Amino acid sequence: MKKTTHLLVLAACGTLSNCNTILPAPATSGGNGPVQAPASLAGATISIQGGDTIRMKTATSGTVNSVATDSITYRPRGKKANFEYSYTIDNGRKINTYTLSGDENYADSTKPATITFTSRQGKTYKGYLNGYVIDGGWQTTESVYRNTPVTITLK
Repeated sequence: MKKTTHLLVLAACGTLSNCNTILPAPATSGGNGPVQAPASLAGATISIQGGDTIRMKTATSGTVNSVATDSITYRPRGKKANFEYSYTIDNGRKINTYTLSGDENYADSTKPATITFTSRQGKTYKGYLNGYVIDGGWQTTESVYRNTPVTITLK
């Protein structure tokens, strides 16, 4: 049975009877406080449920679905992280460039996708990804990630 804990916020309420604000407890790392985004993804494997698998070599390069890329950006910020990548597939007849972005519109894809971390067990982090994989050549949305489970296993 999953146990849900709530945090009662009493700040600025004065007394308990004046305060009706209940928020979910912060994500935890096995009882050691809130989960923080890992400082680096170098060497990590990132699995997006129903989507791409990214194998990091360095902090900015690796493979996306076995296609090499050096266009990976990861910026941790507390329990969240901005995450972007881009890779190109050339099948001899056409070239497709796919980009993970936080914006569905290819022309304005300056907003990064976001991972919100919810738990940590050893070197494995779990969370949710919000973003879009867009095809730059066709300027179409290939995948939509809305609170899509993601697992990151550090090396």
